[in-house]
Amino acid sequence: MARYKLFCIGASGNAYKGARYLNCAGLDWQPGGVDFAGRQGRDEAWRASTNIMGEVPVLEVDGRHMSQSGAILAWLAETTAKFAPDHDQRFEALRWMLFDNHKFTGSYLTGSYAPHRFLNVMTPEPSHPSLMAYFKARVENAFGIVDKHLADRPFMLGDSLTIVDFSLAG
Repeated sequence: MARYKLFCIGASGNAYKGARYLNCAGLDWQPGGVDFAGRQGRDEAWRASTNIMGEVPVLEVDGRHMSQSGAILAWLAETTAKFAPDHDQRFEALRWMLFDNHKFTGSYLTGSYAPHRFLNVMTPEPSHPSLMAYFKARVENAFGIVDKHLADRPFMLGDSLTIVDFSLAG
């Protein structure tokens, strides 16, 4: 049995972050499917046993359940010493991961990439063109900030892959 279990759904960019990290770090893990369409995350028993917030991803390690992709990445980096920012990079790592959470994987209110992708690909009816134009402009702005930052470095924090790169890849 694998040490790590990642409860996830295939369409989740946040779950992708954790899965990608676990793969690249060479950790022994297995996925735990969550029936998103069946509203498993809304089930009170699942919330009580797995994640009170009802969201994925959830990382199970030694009977402990952790949620929120950024927190999962930070915990994994700290406990495995793989892809961890060094001491001087910790503030920058947090800053960029919060930027990711707000601009890429945030809510509809922040006009981020995740809602744009959801409305563009996963809804049965097309969304209103003005709404999609709003999201597209916000997404392009956020991508422009990251592209400019990466113009003179191979990774977000410099020369080495860190949890920030996994976070933004979601």
